[in-house]
Amino acid sequence: MQLEATGQPIRYRLKTGEEVTLRPGVPMELPDQAATRLLQKAPDKVRRVNDAAIPATCVTTLHAGSRITWEGADGNERRGTIDFLHCEADGTRWAFCTGLGGSWTAVNCKFVRAVQA
Repeated sequence: MQLEATGQPIRYRLKTGEEVTLRPGVPMELPDQAATRLLQKAPDKVRRVNDAAIPATCVTTLHAGSRITWEGADGNERRGTIDFLHCEADGTRWAFCTGLGGSWTAVNCKFVRAVQA
């Protein structure tokens, strides 16, 4: 099951001892049992993400600092560095980026073609 933080990042320790950090706008896959338990314990701090609404490039590969390539409205390839991510209520994900020339832009994640961590 995929979860993300609703506000501030939240750290959670799995029963295996592994510690994960959930961040807003960055879905993370957790074992179903752990995800269900976390949803019960902190329903105001995390939420389940609708798996069908997430473009493949937006799951856990996108994060602040990632360098991405996307297709612009004119069909040309563009590049930039992610400053932050945003998820709308309908599941639409946006990467807010600084472009190569220092310009700032919002990119719908469905147009992201490549990610460099």
